Amino acid sequence: MKKLTFTTFIVIFTTTSFASIQDFFGTSASTASVSGMGNSNPSNGGNNYYLPAILGYSKSNTAEYSFFNIEHSFPAIDNIVTKNGTNNSDAPITDYGPTGTKYETVTAHAINIVVPSNKLGGAFGFTYTGPITYLVETNSGNAYLPEYVMYRSRYKRTAMNLNYAHPVNQNISISLGFHMGLQISSDVESNMSLNGNDYGSNAYMKTKTAPAFAGIFSCLYRNNNHLTYLTYHQEMKSNISSKTYGLTNNLSVAFDVNLESLLYYDPQIFRVGYNYKKSRIELLSAVEYQMWGNYRSPVIHVKRNSGGIISSDDYESINTKNILIPKIGTRFSWSNNLKTSAGFGYRPTPLSGDFSGAGNSIDCDKYIYSLGISYLAKTFGVETEYSIGGQYHQLEETTVSKSSNMENGDSGLKIGASNYTIGGNVTTIAIGAQLTL
Repeated sequence: MKKLTFTTFIVIFTTTSFASIQDFFGTSASTASVSGMGNSNPSNGGNNYYLPAILGYSKSNTAEYSFFNIEHSFPAIDNIVTKNGTNNSDAPITDYGPTGTKYETVTAHAINIVVPSNKLGGAFGFTYTGPITYLVETNSGNAYLPEYVMYRSRYKRTAMNLNYAHPVNQNISISLGFHMGLQISSDVESNMSLNGNDYGSNAYMKTKTAPAFAGIFSCLYRNNNHLTYLTYHQEMKSNISSKTYGLTNNLSVAFDVNLESLLYYDPQIFRVGYNYKKSRIELLSAVEYQMWGNYRSPVIHVKRNSGGIISSDDYESINTKNILIPKIGTRFSWSNNLKTSAGFGYRPTPLSGDFSGAGNSIDCDKYIYSLGISYLAKTFGVETEYSIGGQYHQLEETTVSKSSNMENGDSGLKIGASNYTIGGNVTTIAIGAQLTL
């Protein structure tokens, strides 16, 4: 029997960016040790994401490198409906089975550089984060089965931030900068042969990648032991789109579709922080307000223009909410060389509802616990601060119970029925070193 070989081959072109390691974990081992917050050190490159205005007071060239290892542990989801009349050609047969929750370990690194400018009177800050063995890995996830959409491929991408910080006076400093993403589009023309033909398929593909920029603004006021700051990150939407058209030989099945996805999304962020430093102790606090109104599921949407290919059902309706993320932390100096750190944060999910309706997106509120230690030493005559930071993210356990009827409203069970438990934890270890040059 001849079988149509047309598949979603255009997924190969995916290369985008998203809310990154910086947002979830930290920009360095030192910032990770306080649950992802900046500190009052003007020469600490990790501040370039959280409060870049502090870099305006830096007098030293610094370079920092950190290594991240991120482990996921989510409860198994077994014996749920995996196929029903909405995704199964053998309807009304209902299939049961598991869905994968063993997400792979992510190894990543971060580079932070601070370069004071004597001519301008301020300093430049540069931050790079990304996976170690590749630049980007994208994964839209299964279109039907439950997916932890904030974890599947959230940090598997390269992210860059560049800021210039300028001190207005000894008490006030401001900064301007940007973070970068990519917009990808492609045209694919194909001529697909069926199994059993004497000639093969052929295709033509044209892609275009364009950078996209979103602004960052920061300002601070410091007086004696007190530091208050505000940082704003503009929203970034990194899209993938492809126009795919052609036909299959012999049967002459024509297709003309658009494939679209918002695989990654940086929300608009307002961050307000207050630090207090006296003698050997520094107290840190921050509250982030993140706006998720324009978020969409990363599932690939197929939209029919003409021909015989049917558009996606797109049953899922995502409801989002803006979230407040409070964080507190402390750094204690045992000596001029040795410091320890600790932090705590609470991050609610931006997805509202109980996930009982149609769709595959799942997420949980979580608590963030962190610890760290740093040691200052001379390495080949260069002042070097070595740091280790660890984080434990505990997701709140929640039971998902699917509502009655299938996704299209017909009688039957939804995919994911009847119920399953979500939660688990994410563990991060970061090791880094900062050189003062």
